[in-house]
This record gives sequence, C-alpha cells and structure tokens, in this order.
Amino acid sequence: MNKAIPKIKETAEEIREMLKNEPQVKRQNRLQALYLIATKQAKSRSQVAQMLGFNRNTISDWFSLYEAEGLEKRLEFAFNFGGQCLTAHHRKAENRRKYRLYIFAGVFTGIESD
Repeated sequence: MNKAIPKIKETAEEIREMLKNEPQVKRQNRLQALYLIATKQAKSRSQVAQMLGFNRNTISDWFSLYEAEGLEKRLEFAFNFGGQCLTAHHRKAENRRKYRLYIFAGVFTGIESD
C-alpha cells in the first residue's frame, strides 16, 4: 500500500526561493522533493524518488520527518568527526554523553566543573 504524500505547508514559490538560496546539496535535495509535490509534478513518493534518483524509502523517510517535525527541522544536519550524518536527536544525546564523561573525568582528576 502506498503512503499518502504529505500536505505541503509552504507554497511552491516559497520552496523555489529557498532552493535558489540554499548552498547545501543535501538540503537542496529535500527542498526539491517538496517542490515536486507542491507543483504537482510528482503525485507519489515513488515518482519523486524516480525523478530525483533516490530510493523510494529515502523519500518516504524525508516526507515522514517533514510531516512530524516541519521544514526547518527536516533540513537540519549535523556531522560527527567520522563524517556520518546525525539527526538533532542523536546530536543532543551525543552532547549529553560527552558532558557526563567530562564531569566524570573532572571528579576523578580533581578538576572542578562550573
């Protein structure tokens, strides 16, 4: 069964302007997917995937996150030192882990934390 395409909150013109001003290719790809739906050039996730050259599951993930979190959250990216893409959730969890290690190291080495 095909999932329904998301209702795009932004107008095609707004998305087009964002596309023109976006320097990052990954963000451009996601905006292009939304633009294809907003302009009715594609009527399904599979059509978007075919037009952009991505797997349909990737497109489905993008749209699911767009529906759940909105455009700005969907366009966020973070990279760890290994170059792997992290979501905002993973980034926060990693920062908490690093902070705990910092506090833990300070307790055993006599370093005081602020």
